[in-house]
Amino acid sequence: MTWAGAFDLQLPTFEDRCAILRSKAEYQGSFIEDEAIEYIAENVKTNVRALEGELGHILAVAELKGMTPLEVINEGYASTVQNSHSKTVSPKFVVDQVAKYYKLSVKEMCGKSRVSHIKNARQVSMYLLSKELSLSTPKIALEVGVKDHTTVMHGIKKIENDLKLDFNLRDQINSIKESIYA
Repeated sequence: MTWAGAFDLQLPTFEDRCAILRSKAEYQGSFIEDEAIEYIAENVKTNVRALEGELGHILAVAELKGMTPLEVINEGYASTVQNSHSKTVSPKFVVDQVAKYYKLSVKEMCGKSRVSHIKNARQVSMYLLSKELSLSTPKIALEVGVKDHTTVMHGIKKIENDLKLDFNLRDQINSIKESIYA
């Protein structure tokens, strides 16, 4: 028996996506309204990682702004609105925009430098490529010139953690997103 055709992998249904989101929020001890769960489930259909990412984004913004998750969505802070544009944005363009924002050349930003401001710009690129374009970590590693996907995972996690407390970083990322989707 060959493995070809042995598994029929399909995207989760709307109901499955809602159940995944409820389970994840409950596991984290976070409150999220049914309407917010349904909004995410309706707008994020690609994979479970993207679902969890959007849930995490909305919960983080809600905590930072002192809002409910549904208010975050209604105020336009949900990234799913911007993700609808991602089909027309290339990874190269995202990297170019981040480099331009931080006044670096792409070669400099994607090089091996460990200087703080260059490394931070590279990590912002990783974060945006993950959250906005839903690229895999190995693909992101290729785009930003790092050795392997674990470096990307660390960079994304660092930006996610920094966003919880660093309002300046959040403003920087929002400005970059505006330049990407302008």
